[in-house]
Amino acid sequence: MITLEFHPYCLAIPEMSDSEFQELKGDISGSGLLEPIVMFDGKILDGRHRYKACLELGIEPWFKDYDGPDSALDYVISLNLRRRHLTESQRAMAMANLCGLLKGSNRFEKKVIEGEFETVDVSRDTSITRSEAADKAGVSIPTMSRAMKVDRNGSPELVDAVKRGDIPVNTAAKVIDALPDKADQAKVVEQAKAEPKTIVAKAKAEAQKPRPKAFITLTDWKDRGLDEVERLDSNLTFNKQENDSIEWADWSWNPVTGCKHDCSYCYARDIANRFFADSYGFEPTIHPERLLAPYNSKLPKDADTNIARRNVFANSMSDLYGRWVPQEWIDAVFKAMIDNPQWNFLTLTKFPKRAAELDYPENVWIGTSVDFQVRVKAAEEAFSKIECGVRWLSIEPLLEPLTFTKPELFDWVVIGGASASSQTPAWTPPADWMIRVASQFLDHGAKIYLKTNGRPREFPGVITPETADEAFRYLKA
Repeated sequence: MITLEFHPYCLAIPEMSDSEFQELKGDISGSGLLEPIVMFDGKILDGRHRYKACLELGIEPWFKDYDGPDSALDYVISLNLRRRHLTESQRAMAMANLCGLLKGSNRFEKKVIEGEFETVDVSRDTSITRSEAADKAGVSIPTMSRAMKVDRNGSPELVDAVKRGDIPVNTAAKVIDALPDKADQAKVVEQAKAEPKTIVAKAKAEAQKPRPKAFITLTDWKDRGLDEVERLDSNLTFNKQENDSIEWADWSWNPVTGCKHDCSYCYARDIANRFFADSYGFEPTIHPERLLAPYNSKLPKDADTNIARRNVFANSMSDLYGRWVPQEWIDAVFKAMIDNPQWNFLTLTKFPKRAAELDYPENVWIGTSVDFQVRVKAAEEAFSKIECGVRWLSIEPLLEPLTFTKPELFDWVVIGGASASSQTPAWTPPADWMIRVASQFLDHGAKIYLKTNGRPREFPGVITPETADEAFRYLKA
């Protein structure tokens, strides 16, 4: 007998208990299979337990393709959610899982990418609202909302416990509120197996336990190596860039944060001090869990036609090549980049000399920041030694006219001004500065990218500043 696959709609319905299955198996053994196994898109849509019983009994099942007037989803709901003796929580959880499998949902798209359900055709089904889902499952809208929350944010162990009927969906939602981390959820589910009613109390107790730091600051580095950090099975992925400030990379990734340059116009320092002042702030810090993001992130389908979809701005909140950065941090980041050649990793530094001491794979683009003329010589000396996928310059902000003697060293040049920061005003360079610096590279085939914060808006009658504000002159301090 050929072993068949189960349709995801079928798998969303809770399994029978052992006693229910044995009763069904006994009935089929005595009377035979009275109802056919229903197929849809080459997979079992309904009759999962009848099929398993036939396999165990050695009985040849019979099949029919679903061709009813309703959608396959409505058919499964009608047969299973309302006919079987499921609790309200089980019905809500099954419906939430079914909603997640509808065409266009994140869950379904992800499973397609992973190849798990690549042949599933759900073109006859459409997304439904939360109230419609609640009505189909025969539950209240608040219960449906909690089920969707558990389906989206719960660990597999917590979701399975609700599906089995061991834990009410409202209780599971409280566990997620107390413990957002899925590994912690799985831990309390295991602890509460003997006493399911105690799971919320156990979750709250777990949440109150002191957590080991998931990061190591430079100050702590002497006492804690990477091997001493608790590395959970992280599902972290790249951050999606949600604005047009960095159009050349759709993703950012910051396994290392913090910097000691003390540039007056630094946006990264402002962000760190705003959101992380109570933890690591802008002190150089490594985040071991984030090293897993390149392995967990899926390459978009259009990455071959849109290179920004493949590009990752790596360590945008730090300078990976700063003289203060331990070599072990650089090695850990490089291993993740080398292991994931499907991505292009773009790094940027104000220490090109150290960057020139390293070897790079083709999927790493090395850039250096040049804001004042004094940085030009160091950049050219270093990049005459660097071999990588793309060698690039970030002239942002352009704070004075620049002259390069070896423009042929660079494949790509990004030019811009400065957005307002806590220490500096907004700044747009004069048009002639931008045009003159760009023209030095155009004759050598470099690509030029003009940042939106550096677009000149000059016209007759408007006075253009001849120098940048004194607040930008941090190198003189």
